Amino acid sequence: MSRRRLSRALTPVLRLAKALLVVAVLLVGAVGCGAVHGREDAAIAATREFRLALARHDGAAACAVVAPETRRELEQLAHEACVRAVVAEEIPDGRGVVRRVDVYGDQAVVELAASGGKPGAQGDTIFLAEFPSGWKVAAAGCTQRGERPYDCIIKGT
Repeated sequence: MSRRRLSRALTPVLRLAKALLVVAVLLVGAVGCGAVHGREDAAIAATREFRLALARHDGAAACAVVAPETRRELEQLAHEACVRAVVAEEIPDGRGVVRRVDVYGDQAVVELAASGGKPGAQGDTIFLAEFPSGWKVAAAGCTQRGERPYDCIIKGT
C-alpha cells in the first residue's frame, strides 16, 4: 500500500481519535470543576449548619459539626462540655452572605459577611477540615491580623 493510500485510509481514524481526545479532555475538565464546586458547596453547608445551630443556641447541633481536635481544645479551655462551651463563645454574627470560599485539598476557608447591617457588626471566617463523615469546623470566629496568623475564638491545636 502506498504512503498516500495509507494516509487516506488512516485519516478518518485519526479524526475520530482527535475528536475522542477532545471529548475526553472536556469531560475531565467538567468533572474536575464540578467536583471543586461540589466540595465548596459542602463546606458552605457545614458552615451554615454550624452558624444556624449557634443562632438557635443548639450546642449539640453545633458540636456535631466541630472537628474532634477543636472540640477537645474547646472543652479543655472552657472546662465544660462542648454543647455548653460552644454557645457561650462570642463568635461574630456571620449568618450573612458568603463572601469567599476556597478549598485546598482537605482544608477549606469560608468567609462570611456580617448580617443585618448592624453598626460595627463583624463577619466571620471559618476554617474547615474534611473528614470521612464530611466537613467539620476546625476554627471559627477568626479575624485577620495582617501578616500574622488569624486570631480565632475557637480552634484546635
